[in-house]
Amino acid sequence: MRNYISRLILVSVIALMTTTLNAQIQKARYSVSNLDSLLARKISYPLESLKSSSEGDVIISFTITKDGQLENPGIEKSPDLEMSKASMEAIKALTDKWAPAKNGDSPITKKYFAVFRYRIYYNSAPTPLSAAAEKQVSKGNYSKALKQYNNVIEENPYDKNLFQARSKTKKALGDEAGSAQDNAEYLRLNEEFMAVIDLFAISTQKTVTRTVTTTSSRL
Repeated sequence: MRNYISRLILVSVIALMTTTLNAQIQKARYSVSNLDSLLARKISYPLESLKSSSEGDVIISFTITKDGQLENPGIEKSPDLEMSKASMEAIKALTDKWAPAKNGDSPITKKYFAVFRYRIYYNSAPTPLSAAAEKQVSKGNYSKALKQYNNVIEENPYDKNLFQARSKTKKALGDEAGSAQDNAEYLRLNEEFMAVIDLFAISTQKTVTRTVTTTSSRL
């Protein structure tokens, strides 16, 4: 019991520190409000990657300077060279000036990330990742919902909304420490990640029929 209380206090303190930090630092903003949708229009699944059935996540880091310039874009993780090229081209196409991050009233230089998630599905489009969990929540089956959210987050650990939803589910189950930890991760993702873009191709009998690019909020 004492260990549980100590863990609860520690997680609560971490969550409080994260909340305070986020309140002090304002996130940088691009000239177009819906950056996810803009990036989704600038990219498609690379043909060579489709031919080789390559899938995976490309994570790109970049810096928004205090003068509002995007600098130093770099690949943090990638399963495929062509995916890296396509993702980097989309980021480099963001040529408009940014409103920089601020610490209070002072502009600051800050590092951010963008994720491009490439997936291939056979015969049909994917169902929304969180749909099964949301259905269980609506029925009050929080234990089943938690299992669904665990599976979904394992597949997509970059979607802040999934952590926020799981935080609420854990709270409904009485897991205050787990709820606080997920909420802290939601705040971290919201602070550090500029965009999460889902790109999926639909294939029938190993032949690609069409490709689709979406934002994470739609999956």
